[in-house]
Amino acid sequence: MAEQPIQNCEVRFQFQCPKQWDALQSTAEPGVRACSQCQKSVYFCQSAEEAAQHAQLGHCIAVPSWLSAPQDSPEEFERLQELARQHGMPAVRLRGFRPDPELLKRVGLEVARKYTVLPVGQSGSVITLALSDPTNRMAIDDVMFYTGYNVKPVVASQREILSVIDRATQEDKSHIDVGVVDERAFLNPKPTPARLSLVSEDGVEWYVHRDRFVIGRGKDCDFQPDSRILSRHHAVIVREGEDYFLEDLASTSGVWLGRERLQGRHRLGPGDEFTLADVKLRAQFRG
Repeated sequence: MAEQPIQNCEVRFQFQCPKQWDALQSTAEPGVRACSQCQKSVYFCQSAEEAAQHAQLGHCIAVPSWLSAPQDSPEEFERLQELARQHGMPAVRLRGFRPDPELLKRVGLEVARKYTVLPVGQSGSVITLALSDPTNRMAIDDVMFYTGYNVKPVVASQREILSVIDRATQEDKSHIDVGVVDERAFLNPKPTPARLSLVSEDGVEWYVHRDRFVIGRGKDCDFQPDSRILSRHHAVIVREGEDYFLEDLASTSGVWLGRERLQGRHRLGPGDEFTLADVKLRAQFRG
């Protein structure tokens, strides 16, 4: 965490403090340090939701670089989709994606960084591998060699792949640094509500990171599956407390739960499968 910039949410991350997290004075409260120069407390945040809460209180915060890393614009993703189509591959977005630690370990961070690739799913003996360069056959061959698995390639942006790898690396380092955290952080852990993610047939996972999560082809959608027959705004997932509800946004081809077309709304549960046009998804909850 020595390289994490301290930033003030009031100016929307436009101000970057030159001080570093490890240079701040420890306090009795885990995840909070004191700045001797401005006489303020600095709060370490590992999610956008946590950062938003502190922003409302006017707190200074420290965030991992992956949290403030820029995301690809809709126009950039459209170009990526066109590149993927030229090579007969699907394009995926990795916004909010968390890799399976064991699968990433099997591929290896060194290999992932060397080729800018990321394992995003596994089905039996096949790994779904996101590549920034769909022509990089050497990357596919090396992953097959190191893992002993076959590879199904998909295309993702270099920026988003590296952002996920950086996040995984920093979370590893955070785990190593746990020993210096005040022991009271582990005495009464607070339960966190389960978070919903959507899993595609290829095993790619997208976190539902907003209270109103819109799915469709529109550039303003939170999730844009690689499909030409989805409606512009096809469906929405609405979070109410700890519950998530799926709703059809008057789409042309509908939202389907098995063979039944969704009417009204449906409360999502673990393992629920549903189809939007030609896109099949499964609900997965993580505590």
